[in-house]
Amino acid sequence: MARVSDGAPRGEGLVSAMRLLGEGPSLCWPHALAVVRRDLLGAAHRHFDDAWRGEVRELVPGDAAMRELCRLYQG
Repeated sequence: MARVSDGAPRGEGLVSAMRLLGEGPSLCWPHALAVVRRDLLGAAHRHFDDAWRGEVRELVPGDAAMRELCRLYQG
């Protein structure tokens, strides 16, 4: 079983992923990509904005989103 940065054990499911994302960026995990339904965008912002220092971005599927993702990951 893996451990999150605070040393607590975690599994490999949604709850664990949400907890890890909720910790924000770290040396091991400086970037993240989360896909949420449109009706959950507000909740995602409320949950993650502080931890990710306002870097949460909304991308709508399409060519522009693909270019933005490529730009971010080529960094």
